[in-house]
Amino acid sequence: MEIYEKLKETMRESEKRGVYDDELLAYLRRKGYDLGVSEFNKVLLSMEIEGLITVRWAGKGKRLIMPYEAG
Repeated sequence: MEIYEKLKETMRESEKRGVYDDELLAYLRRKGYDLGVSEFNKVLLSMEIEGLITVRWAGKGKRLIMPYEAG
């Protein structure tokens, strides 16, 4: 799960609480994943349903994706 690993890496590297969707999609494309926006959204939704991530709106057309933290 490259998305989840990237989120964990981002949290270790800085005080950031997550990563923006456009940054994450660009990162995945650089890693060689050929994802369209629709497919990317489906993956995010699936991960959110599984309880791995939380997705929040962070402005007009921008989402903040964070690993789910229970508690």
